[in-house]
Amino acid sequence: SRKAWSTTSMRDIYLHPTVAKLADYLRAPQMAAVAASEPMLTHRASNLAIWATGFGQLIFYAAYWYAALWLINDGLDWVYDALDDAPVLYMRCVVLSAGVFFGLSGFAIAAKWLLVGRWKA
Repeated sequence: SRKAWSTTSMRDIYLHPTVAKLADYLRAPQMAAVAASEPMLTHRASNLAIWATGFGQLIFYAAYWYAALWLINDGLDWVYDALDDAPVLYMRCVVLSAGVFFGLSGFAIAAKWLLVGRWKA
């Protein structure tokens, strides 16, 4: 129910890590009463903070994809330079594909470790 979700905290989600366990927890009326009596420990962000965060994410995504497309474009130019030599063309395709895949994936993983670190429940 909607009311149960309004009183669910991150602690509840961590304590009940599967959907089935969380659903059982949210269905229990005595548990819902305990959760409703807990003080609200979260901070409600202002609308300005929410919009500024969304705008910052939009700018980051635009810059990230612009850089990725620029690198892919230059990589394709490098691949096209070897159109007359099949073995070199094949190797350049493999290198470009692996570089794009591991480069973009590695950037996301590195950003997660830098920004979030090793958060634990």
